[in-house]
Amino acid sequence: TVLSSDLVPVNADALPSDAAVLDLIETARSEHPALAAVVGALAGHAPRKYYRESVVGNLVADALR
Repeated sequence: TVLSSDLVPVNADALPSDAAVLDLIETARSEHPALAAVVGALAGHAPRKYYRESVVGNLVADALR
């Protein structure tokens, strides 16, 4: 069997909002405001590999410490 895939462009602004999902998001944000804090940033390109360490992976690991 051969598997293939194509990226499908999606314009999120053209899709209707789901009120139930928006309510869940707002509830989570109001109950846990600390989750909105920025804990790190990258100033440049951050290439990644699926089979080894990456800049993004190291940034996330450092932020979790």
